[in-house]
Amino acid sequence: MEIDRDRGITVEGKIAGWVENKVDLWIDLVLHSEKVAVGSSKAIFNSANKPVISDHFGVEVVLK
Repeated sequence: MEIDRDRGITVEGKIAGWVENKVDLWIDLVLHSEKVAVGSSKAIFNSANKPVISDHFGVEVVLK
């Protein structure tokens, strides 16, 4: 099953205070108590999908 998703970056650049400081990470999880089919997943509040409101972007998931 194909899932519609973007590149998934939820933190751009380096993260202050991290010893091993990689850049452009996906550090969010979406948890559900049952197995569900995902239709799409994208990072939001990243200026591409909605205005930036924090240095840590959100994730929008649409379930089938």
